[in-house]
Amino acid sequence: MNYAEILREDTRLMLLRLIDEISDRRRGNSAQLTDLHNRLTTKPIAHDEIKTELRWLAERQLLEIDEAGSVLMVTLTERGHEVATGAAAMAGVARYAPWGGV
Repeated sequence: MNYAEILREDTRLMLLRLIDEISDRRRGNSAQLTDLHNRLTTKPIAHDEIKTELRWLAERQLLEIDEAGSVLMVTLTERGHEVATGAAAMAGVARYAPWGGV
């Protein structure tokens, strides 16, 4: 696995964890997630890249997407919550490590 793939997997996990922690309803939007991601990492990425990763996660049924203009409204699925908290694993998403990982 190369460095770009590791970053992509970490980004996907970070997005799932952010959605999981945003509110009790486990909902968020792509603009909000881009801002939060870029505040929490040393590798900021563009809004379009965040939307690409959100769509990738939706294709794997880890979240659901509703489009609102140029912004994606996202809702975490139960499976997405399980991956975000480390109760389940998904190929292409870094594994949550509560002992100091992502």
